[in-house]
Amino acid sequence: MKAARVGAVLRSPALALALAALFWSGNFVAGRALSGAVDPVTLNFLRWLIALAIIAPFVWRSAFAALPALRREWRLILALGATGIAAFHTLIYVALQSTTVTSALLILSLAPIATLLGSALLGLERPSGRQIGGALISIAGACVLITRGELAGILSQGFSAGDLWMLAAVVIWAAYSLILRRRPSDLPPSVALAASVAAALLMMLPLLLLAATNPLAALGSVSVLLSIGYIAVFASAIAFLLWFRGVSELGPVRAGQFVNLMPVFGAGLAFLVLGEAPTWAQAAGAALVLSGIAFVERRPRNESPIHDDARFARHVYSQEEHMSRLIIFLYGLASYVVFFVTFLYAIGFVSGLMVPKTIDTGTVVPVTEALIVNILLMSLFAIQHSVMARKQFKQWWTQFVPKSVERSTYVLFASLALVLLFWQWRPIPAVAWQIADPQIAMAITGLSFVGWLIVLTSTFLINHFELFGLHQVANNLAGRAMPAPRFRTPLYYKFVRHPIYLGFIIAFWSAPTMTVGHLLFAAVTTAYIFVGIWLEERDLVDLFGDDYLRYRNRVSMLLPWRKSAPSDAADGRIVGVGRGP
Repeated sequence: MKAARVGAVLRSPALALALAALFWSGNFVAGRALSGAVDPVTLNFLRWLIALAIIAPFVWRSAFAALPALRREWRLILALGATGIAAFHTLIYVALQSTTVTSALLILSLAPIATLLGSALLGLERPSGRQIGGALISIAGACVLITRGELAGILSQGFSAGDLWMLAAVVIWAAYSLILRRRPSDLPPSVALAASVAAALLMMLPLLLLAATNPLAALGSVSVLLSIGYIAVFASAIAFLLWFRGVSELGPVRAGQFVNLMPVFGAGLAFLVLGEAPTWAQAAGAALVLSGIAFVERRPRNESPIHDDARFARHVYSQEEHMSRLIIFLYGLASYVVFFVTFLYAIGFVSGLMVPKTIDTGTVVPVTEALIVNILLMSLFAIQHSVMARKQFKQWWTQFVPKSVERSTYVLFASLALVLLFWQWRPIPAVAWQIADPQIAMAITGLSFVGWLIVLTSTFLINHFELFGLHQVANNLAGRAMPAPRFRTPLYYKFVRHPIYLGFIIAFWSAPTMTVGHLLFAAVTTAYIFVGIWLEERDLVDLFGDDYLRYRNRVSMLLPWRKSAPSDAADGRIVGVGRGP
């Protein structure tokens, strides 16, 4: 029963709206960071161009089927594109050029009130006293949170031009939310989003072409590209699909309360990323915001679950399922991108090349502190990597998350654990050994890259995309079941049972200059590899039985030599080695 309850929460429109608010709060931070590098129209155009490129391959079939609805509702599509895509976000980026993220978020908190007023003025919905009360409570919480309890200080600064632009954006957002309620049931949310984005891009294109400066001039910076990538994938494609779902099920007034979660998420991100300690005002503000949303969400006992928003078009089941599958695929794709960037950074981190922070750079602290911190970081990765890979954990975990994203979530958590390790690693610069001859040193560095190459090619031998979750989410998107695991021993696997781990060991130990910090990393990770092999092989024996036992008896664990003459027991089958210790 408890698992079913949690599963219902994970599928709820409230969670979809909360996630949309989380991704949008990051958009404000990124938009402010890019304010001096990319002009607002260019930034908005690029984010939606990339988002449309991501969404289009997965909605074109539905769009073709919905052509009659698109032709009939072309005015609605233009209105959605002009308000929610083109105008609203461009105005935000204009505002962030001359106001702070704090002020922008404070003004954005007025969006639910604007939606309430607009709905009442147009006669579309009569807000209840509970809705008005909940909105006021959450607005009060947003004010306390953002001003840190010093409202007088904010008021004394007055309103800047950016504040006025944000007020205009709030009005536009209220209009967008009210227009969105007119989406008919035969126009799927994902198709409506893609069509409105395409319309908005056409509207923005003349402004882009008339710009005085080259709109692509600022794209040479890696930080700019990564920021635009985040905005395009998370704050655009995924967030708007989530918002469509939430508004369609709860209505614009009730859904609008979730915009007030953005200051809460902003405070949390400030603490995690910037190290800003939470204050009593932040805690009180967060409590008020959450209380206001809970108050609005609570229904009277005699009220139908459908509520007054029953006149909203209910989702056709197949379209709802398609949108959920699309969101799952985008999540899996994003998790894979995070993994791949982390993997590339790991190569530079260990080898000491091409990345800003390596295993031997950073602030030097006392050796005891460095040992404790580094061992804790590696232990955190080991625990996450091993516990989440176990069959028992997967059985428990998939009660709460779809099976199709279990692997992607595992990969994402492992990547984040590594990012934390890279960020917080304490170097120990004392040298354990050093190769003086430059040619030998270069050869050893080359051997390290051979190790990384073995790791990467080994993953493709056993199905790289299944190993890192893309196969699962792609099959889920297509409505196909995952094939049963097969046992096969391709190429490297004919000589060693764990070529991925062999590649890691080669990469970690092949260092022409071995510092004590690098030595600690290599020693602890090698020890963990042996523990991981022991855990993994227990699972492989349970999965493949005698086939794997015979394979283990004749093929060495890590050294490339055979124990005995090969048998034909495993021919033609795939071994899922390397799925995670």
